[in-house]
Amino acid sequence: MTTDESSEFDVRQVAGALRRHMVLVVVITLVAVVIGLATSFLSPTLYASTAQVRIVDPGAEAVSSAAANRVDREREVQTQVLILKSRELQDAVAERLGASASEIDGVSISAVGNSDVIAIRVASRSPEVAQEAANAYAELYVQKRRDDVAAVFSDRAERLRASADELQTRISQVNVELAAGPGALEAQRLQAERDSLIVQQAEIQRQAGDLEVQAATRTGSVTIVQSAELPSAPFSPTTERNVVIWTALGLLVGCGAALLRDRFDDRVSASTQPEMLGVPVIGSIPEIGSRRRLGRPRTTPRTVVDPTSPIAEAFRTLATSVRFSAVGQDHHVLAITSAERGEGKSTIAANLAVALADMGMKVVLVSADLRAPVLGEIFRLDESERGLTSVLLGDAPLAECFRPITLRTGRSFYLLPAGPMPGNPHELLSSSRMAELMASLTATGADFILIDCPPVLPVGDTLALAHLTDGMAVIATVGSTRRGAFEQTVDRLQTVNGKVVGAILNRTEGASRYGEYGYGYGTRTSTVPRHQSRHVHDVSGSTRVGDVPARDGSPVST
Repeated sequence: MTTDESSEFDVRQVAGALRRHMVLVVVITLVAVVIGLATSFLSPTLYASTAQVRIVDPGAEAVSSAAANRVDREREVQTQVLILKSRELQDAVAERLGASASEIDGVSISAVGNSDVIAIRVASRSPEVAQEAANAYAELYVQKRRDDVAAVFSDRAERLRASADELQTRISQVNVELAAGPGALEAQRLQAERDSLIVQQAEIQRQAGDLEVQAATRTGSVTIVQSAELPSAPFSPTTERNVVIWTALGLLVGCGAALLRDRFDDRVSASTQPEMLGVPVIGSIPEIGSRRRLGRPRTTPRTVVDPTSPIAEAFRTLATSVRFSAVGQDHHVLAITSAERGEGKSTIAANLAVALADMGMKVVLVSADLRAPVLGEIFRLDESERGLTSVLLGDAPLAECFRPITLRTGRSFYLLPAGPMPGNPHELLSSSRMAELMASLTATGADFILIDCPPVLPVGDTLALAHLTDGMAVIATVGSTRRGAFEQTVDRLQTVNGKVVGAILNRTEGASRYGEYGYGYGTRTSTVPRHQSRHVHDVSGSTRVGDVPARDGSPVST
């Protein structure tokens, strides 16, 4: 298999899994949508207002080169963001707002991109509180920043003034010493020292004056570039966005759950490969009847399908596969069975007989499900009069038990009904008389002898027939048959030397169960009226076994 084919196969598998578990995906998605709506309806209505402040380079406001001090812009912005988030500023805002502070539902402070601007966003159930709080944060921060900067410059100016006062003290001491009339050399030294101290004092006083000017004029390197406005509409909840997000999440979880469930689901699916079943798939039959609605089971009629329908074409394809499997044989005895009850084996056997007969084959269909025969219901005849059990018990000859079935095309085949329900089906089917009967059937010249057998797992009747057949086809119902049960069925048949020619996938367009299929011993009460429908004509009198319709079909009225 090429990479493209493998990818296509994987896609088909995923699509098939999602289709099979579509109900699960839909339910989870709907639950997610409900959660999204509930979240929107239960969430409080919030308004948001944003104020913006700009961090100015401190050097840009310096009135002297000495006061200019370049800083790292990005680091300074991040530092101011932390200050805005400080507990001190929060307490100041709460004090200004008073009781309204309790209505704040959230504060977001962050730098705007790679700029010098910091956005202060406040959310509240009240639009007025949101606006007032955002402006309070901005204004109190700017004021605090100005006060902090002024305090720094004032402190530095005060230290310089103290130094100038110390110099003035020394100048005064030098003046006193000069007034005492020192010698010429000493007087010269004191005079030089005083002149130097006066120059230093003047410079320090000038610097202190500059700092005092800075303290009075600096804005703290922060300005408000946008005051908060009164929000006109809430920003939360956003019902549309919540629904979209929860819907997407629901679809994701639903698809994941569907794939996970399909991964661990061992039921046969339409994409089941032969290697999964251990035998080849010789046919796939679409579902007959109505599809299942949510929460309501489907009902599939036991019937012969319309020969012009697509399902009839599926049976013709199956018949072709069966014919190829019998190439080189004068006759072919094919048993049709299933793992469990209700998998449609009788309907498939009936329609396969019709398809083979339409191809000109001489066909005998044997109703060997003695515990719950349904072929009579399909062909609208009463199986309890006489049939297989009548022959096995010696109550009637084989020739008298055949029931001819004529098709719309004029071709026909023979049905051997189940007959009256016995108390010991297994003993009858495993008796030597059953082997003799099969020999008689093969002697009729029929091309195909189809045997509708009971399911394998509930009862052992089919195992008793396995050695009398040329091949056995096992029905696997999509969405119903477990692969483990199918494998167990094949193993049991092979244990008794049964030749399993392949699997027939049933209801490949969806899984459902047919009507209840009862097993047990007792008296069977027929639900089919004694009179025949227009589809079947009961033949009276004797009919020789050799009278199985020829390939061109013998005219039997309908």
